[in-house]
Amino acid sequence: MKTIVLKINKKNPDAGKIKKAADILSKGGVIAFPTDTVYGLAAGAFNLKAQKKIYNLKGRNYRKPLVIMSDTPGSLKHIVEINPDAAKLMKDFFPGPLTVVLPTTHLGKIAMGGRKDAGVRVPQDNIVSMLIKTLGSPIATTSANISGKPSAKTGAEALKYFKDKVGLLLDCGQAKLGKESTVVDMQKFPYTIVRKGFIPDKKLIECLEKTKVKRSRK
Repeated sequence: MKTIVLKINKKNPDAGKIKKAADILSKGGVIAFPTDTVYGLAAGAFNLKAQKKIYNLKGRNYRKPLVIMSDTPGSLKHIVEINPDAAKLMKDFFPGPLTVVLPTTHLGKIAMGGRKDAGVRVPQDNIVSMLIKTLGSPIATTSANISGKPSAKTGAEALKYFKDKVGLLLDCGQAKLGKESTVVDMQKFPYTIVRKGFIPDKKLIECLEKTKVKRSRK
């Protein structure tokens, strides 16, 4: 497989290039692409065979779920059960560098291969939003790196990891933020910050009235 590399503008993405990426996803392929945080790998959210390719490419533990990205918070209610506190965080921080882990709905279990939970996110990124709209479906994602290695922050770094291993790379140069999203598990109280990221703990705690989040021991 030869990876197609398409240079793309962050502010004004070329619709034709986005369509090429969406076409690969719709046919069960995997792409590398920029988000608002770092570069990621993507597969169709309801294509488990394509998602398995991502696990194999990264050497990722199958017990670690992929993240479902959508272009609107409202569409995520079909994937996960959104409690009032999660809705509050989503209102304040979506779109943006926050991933929220919640119990899956029936549709979410299908998307996640039977998992009872899923991480969901709405990035603040024109490329991702247009990609999801063009595909007509959310995408299953994870950072573009070999497990245990640093996440790719540029197209060149993503290509170094996955040249001729993914169907296409959308390359916008440097990812906007260059740091992973903050991940909060909100399946049960008290909630847990399971990965520190771009959004500081303090902002999440303030949003939830300083009582609903505890720090992870990991």
